[in-house]
Amino acid sequence: MELGVGNQGDNAMERWPMATATTQGKHTASLHETCKQHEAQHLRQGGRVSMSRRTKWIIAAAAALLGASPASAQSAMLGTTNTGSPTWEVPIPLMWDQNKDEGFYFSAEAAIMRINSALQNQVVAKRGFIDYDGSIKGDPNGGTINIFAPGTPPVYITTLLTDRGPAGAIYGSQDVALSTGQINNDVFQPGSRFTIGYRLRNGMSIDFSYMGITKSRVGATASITPPNHNTGQDNSNSYLYGDFYNFSPLYAGPQREILSNVYLQTIPPGTGNNLIINPVPADLQNLGGFAVSAYGITNGAEIFRIAETMGIHTSELNLKVPVAQFEGTRTYWTGGLRYISFTEQFRMIVQDFGFPDSLGTGLPFTGGIIASEDRPEWALRYTSKQKDIFYGLQTGVGGEAYLFNGLAFSIDGKVGVMAENSKSSTVLQRMDFPTSGIGQQRTDNLFTVAGMFQGGAYLWWYAHEGITFRVGYEYLGILNARRMVDPVDYNLGQLNPTAHNSFLSLDGFVMGVSFVF
Repeated sequence: MELGVGNQGDNAMERWPMATATTQGKHTASLHETCKQHEAQHLRQGGRVSMSRRTKWIIAAAAALLGASPASAQSAMLGTTNTGSPTWEVPIPLMWDQNKDEGFYFSAEAAIMRINSALQNQVVAKRGFIDYDGSIKGDPNGGTINIFAPGTPPVYITTLLTDRGPAGAIYGSQDVALSTGQINNDVFQPGSRFTIGYRLRNGMSIDFSYMGITKSRVGATASITPPNHNTGQDNSNSYLYGDFYNFSPLYAGPQREILSNVYLQTIPPGTGNNLIINPVPADLQNLGGFAVSAYGITNGAEIFRIAETMGIHTSELNLKVPVAQFEGTRTYWTGGLRYISFTEQFRMIVQDFGFPDSLGTGLPFTGGIIASEDRPEWALRYTSKQKDIFYGLQTGVGGEAYLFNGLAFSIDGKVGVMAENSKSSTVLQRMDFPTSGIGQQRTDNLFTVAGMFQGGAYLWWYAHEGITFRVGYEYLGILNARRMVDPVDYNLGQLNPTAHNSFLSLDGFVMGVSFVF
């Protein structure tokens, strides 16, 4: 079907791919011919389109300004139907040839899209710490001992408990400080799409398009200050811990990170409640208690950080064929190949601060070093990554309708069946990995089948011969996609987080321009 009136010789105007439709040399009535009530028919995807009188006046005025011949300008000013190829053409190779009904087209679009997050509300860190052997918190029902330094009279240092507390006890409020639900946000990200295609004389077209969306990143952090500003009398709520287990001593963290209220040395028989020590241990003199290990970088830590990163790329190779045309509307069929690459990554970083290996020898809290420090061997990085590659066949239909003043509206829909290659990897490393080489990794591969559907609605505007703009909304959904649901495996000796067959969606807005050559 020719989009325009051939005997008027109007210039062809092309936009995103469909092109003219003819049948074995037989001319089919065009949308313009069946809708002569429209002043100018500007439908997409091919053929010839009549230009409105206003456009011809603009061309005439431009020709006059650029020094066109008087005869050419006068012809346009008098409303001659056929303006022909302009004397002064736009300085890009647009389709001015009145008899040209096939050729290349190119489009570029800006996009702002969002990917849905599949994360559930998995707890990562809580407030408090675990006392594995009872050496941090003593039994308050036991005895106490007063520590003195030699002198006349003896110098009081501190008072400690004599009995250890229960092994495996958890101290602190145990309130959730950080969870994956805090980063389960769908964020719009910018992207772009490029399409290049060729329109055939029989109305069919073939094109290739590529879209890439910049990676989205959502993060959250928990540290030593709780939301209610209450760290507890013993500061137990200023520490963070996770329910991790089965980790090696290589991830034990600092040996001196938390103060014990237990006297961990042997008490001489018959001492009573007062003990004079010479010399007084530096920890007791500077800190008022022994600095001990909570054991584990993820226990008694100061900082937990988590972040989720997602990115997607998709490309298509499609054949478009005109199907039917009615007054003011037409439909077309689409079929081709589809490729989608989707990546999501969860990362957790834990930092566990500790006291220096040696302290000063001044009186308690007056001249000693009481500040903690951070070292790379006391921090770890946990990364869980899911990469899904989809490839397969797709088919669909679309329809469009002319509105007014060079505007048209269209809708498109596609469905497809795709093979999915899913790769899951989990990596645990100490932050000094480049020098220590301490780390471990697990990788799994899975092949399965996924379903795809896509829809879009667009508004088109024919701004100039061979130049068309469009803006629209698109939605892409993939069924049975492998997604990270609970990305953290608390068993650090296994590293097998939970991934489920779930739903992947990409939706957002596009806006672009196409050129016909």
